[in-house]
Amino acid sequence: MSIGRFDSIIADTRKFGFTLATGLLTANALVGGSGHATASTVGAVVVEALVFALYLLDRYYWVLLREAVNRATYLEVNKLPQLHLTRLLSDISQATLADVAALAVYVAFLIAAAALPLLLVGPKFGPIYWTLGFGVLLVIAMVGMYFWSDRVLDEAAKTRAANTKAASASAPSPPKH
Repeated sequence: MSIGRFDSIIADTRKFGFTLATGLLTANALVGGSGHATASTVGAVVVEALVFALYLLDRYYWVLLREAVNRATYLEVNKLPQLHLTRLLSDISQATLADVAALAVYVAFLIAAAALPLLLVGPKFGPIYWTLGFGVLLVIAMVGMYFWSDRVLDEAAKTRAANTKAASASAPSPPKH
C-alpha cells in the first residue's frame, strides 16, 4: 500500500466515525433532554466506546502510514538523494502537530459524550458518574497509546538505522581500477 492510500483510509475513517459519533451525541442529547436518565447514560457509554474504537482504528492506520513514510524516506535517501520530498513533507506534518490535534479531537468527543448526560439530567442520577469515570479511563488509555506507539516507532527507526549502517559497513567495497 502507498502513503496516499493509508492517508485516504485515515481520512475516510475519521469522516465516517465522527459523523456517526456526532449523530449519536445528538440523539443522546434529545433522549437525555426528555428526562430519560438511564438511556442518556447508556447512550454516553456507547458513544465513548465508539470513539475509543475509532481511535484504535485511526492509530493503527497512522502507524502504518508513518512506517510507509519512513520507508519512502529511506528509499529516497539511498536511491534518489537529490529529491528528499518525503522527508520535507514529513517534517512539515510533524511541525504542525497534526497527530496531536487529532488526539485532541478524540479527547474532545470523549469529554462531550461523558459530560452530556450530566448536563442534561443533572448530578442526582448516580450512574452518570460512571460515564465520567469511563471517559477519563479512555482518555488516559488514548494518551498512553499515543506516547507508547510513538516510542515504539522511534525505537524501530533507530534499530533500522543501526542495521543499515552495520550492513553498509560490512558490505564489500567495489574494486578500484
